[in-house]
Amino acid sequence: MQCCICDKEFTALPAHKKWCRYFQKSKNAECHSELLRVAQLFFAVAPYNANVERMFTVMQSQWTKERNKMTIETMKGYLTLQYNFKSMSCGEFYVFLKSNKSWLKKIRCSDKNDWYEGE
Repeated sequence: MQCCICDKEFTALPAHKKWCRYFQKSKNAECHSELLRVAQLFFAVAPYNANVERMFTVMQSQWTKERNKMTIETMKGYLTLQYNFKSMSCGEFYVFLKSNKSWLKKIRCSDKNDWYEGE
């Protein structure tokens, strides 16, 4: 492997791109498999918890004193919809559901939470 430290382009790269280039240029991937796993784990961890804080804020606004009998499954479903379909308006979501007949059947069935795990 060539010396990458001398390369000015390499030193200007962000850390994750340096690691990608290192593993791409590596001749023997088996020698670096443990290092690759550590790098993948390190870069998989989010450096901030803004999404978690946002979910707690949404949950707190929905699970109020007046709505305290809501089940955890209902709240989970609400948060899943709120988070995954946040870019859609109510009208767009309505059209989306109307065009997915299989989803409508599954929503109407009594197995509310079991059907989503497989998709």
